[in-house]
Amino acid sequence: MTEEFIKEMIEWFKAGKNLPRRYAWEIILGACSHFVKEESLVNLDLQEGVTCDVIGDVHGQFYDLLNLYSLTGTPTEKHCLLMNGDLVDRGSWSIEVILTAFAYKWLYPTRMFINRGNHEAKDMNRTYGFEGEAKHKHGEQTYKLFAHVFTTCKYL
Repeated sequence: MTEEFIKEMIEWFKAGKNLPRRYAWEIILGACSHFVKEESLVNLDLQEGVTCDVIGDVHGQFYDLLNLYSLTGTPTEKHCLLMNGDLVDRGSWSIEVILTAFAYKWLYPTRMFINRGNHEAKDMNRTYGFEGEAKHKHGEQTYKLFAHVFTTCKYL
């Protein structure tokens, strides 16, 4: 994963295109490989010159996510970002939101933190739209993979 790939992926999403399933799976599994290594409570000691911002409740609003990134900055070696749950459901771009967040987690595992909100759960996904969106854009197996990976995220 590279910063360049993420920027190109975001432009791809803005153009209304779906990421090929193969890439989506690589991003999901790449993020998962870091989630499973994290403790249930992550202690973050910020070094001199490193900043941290907290955002949350994006609820599938991709352009809101991009606006928040323009205000806070994306994760870098000098900037931590905590996404405090409820990234999916309700909005029409939950896949784009979660893939962007997971891509940053994969690229910057010690600078991007993602907590699981109540919407990163099967019942909520079924009721509020993420399940249908994921199945429509990437198929049932991809939704099942997301559902599994959500269980590896730390719960609020």
